[in-house]
Amino acid sequence: MFTALCDDDSKVGRAAGRVLGQLGKRQTHILERILNTHSNRLLDMHWQTQLSVVEAFAGLSAKQGQQAVIDILLSCLSDGVPLHVQRVAIRALERVGKGKALVVESLLSTFSDTYGFVRSEVARVLGSLGKNYPQVIDALFKALSDDNGEVIYSAAMALVTLGEEQARITEALMQALFSSSSHLRDGVYRALGQLGKGQPQVIETLLPALSSPDHEIRVVAAQTLGQLDEKLPDVINTLLPLLSDSSWLVRSKAVEALGELYGKQTDIVESLIPTLTDPSSTVRVAAARAFKNIIRENEDNRIITALHQATYDSDRRVRVAAASALANAQSDIALIGTRIEELVRQSEYEEGSYSLLFNALRDISEKTDIG
Repeated sequence: MFTALCDDDSKVGRAAGRVLGQLGKRQTHILERILNTHSNRLLDMHWQTQLSVVEAFAGLSAKQGQQAVIDILLSCLSDGVPLHVQRVAIRALERVGKGKALVVESLLSTFSDTYGFVRSEVARVLGSLGKNYPQVIDALFKALSDDNGEVIYSAAMALVTLGEEQARITEALMQALFSSSSHLRDGVYRALGQLGKGQPQVIETLLPALSSPDHEIRVVAAQTLGQLDEKLPDVINTLLPLLSDSSWLVRSKAVEALGELYGKQTDIVESLIPTLTDPSSTVRVAAARAFKNIIRENEDNRIITALHQATYDSDRRVRVAAASALANAQSDIALIGTRIEELVRQSEYEEGSYSLLFNALRDISEKTDIG
């Protein structure tokens, strides 16, 4: 197993690292051997071998977070260490660094790292290790104006974990929303979708964004409103026109949002049915999936008919999604069951489709004698 750490195949090395990390929790001599044979030359190894060794340390429990391990992991945060190694080292520090001020200070220094995905991982881990460190709170609030959307999202979630007031976090996100460039707003909107429930100012900010000339902003605004689950007339009325947006991606996110916001409103059903024949297959898939939830509460004959027609769609994903939605119906069961049976036979050799269709057939068969 120790030899496998340095295997030419990176998958073998990483697997060996994970296994040794698990075994090292119970057998301290494993940890000692890794330290004795690999620690002094870790940074000189090939990056794939570095990753394998760090994987072993990542499996250690906090109880075994001795200073030698922490020192090695901290050395992996230095310039020149491959990014993948840095990221795994940061995750390992989360396990062994609780109560270690040096670990927190070292992680804070990496917020100036050039690469966003490293900063994002640091922000997440600081949410776990940073309690009772005022400088962590300051750094995370500053990160809400980072130039990377994932960093913004991770920082916001870390602040929530550390017990900061959601209203304060939301206020900072709203400021970042107007100062960030369009391709960064995704992280802001995602965070607002998590934190903005029950906060009217978030809705007031998102509604105008649905008519932005930037289609990327329209996409994330629609997606966020769906996450907020605010079934307000203004929200629904502003989303409905997006079903005919020029961007297929905007249309698909509007469909998803309206499916989440459905509350027996007939205007939503009437507007969503045509999206099952949208020119974009992505939109059609989103529509079929939206009706999977809606059909549980509303078995309008138009929905059943439209979904049945969608099972003949030219796109396999649409056919499968439509069949899965129909499996939730309580009427026309015999007709639906027969059609799903046909689809199961047709998809026998299509990996992924067969299992989904078989599950749909099983669900519908429980309501009838079919199958």
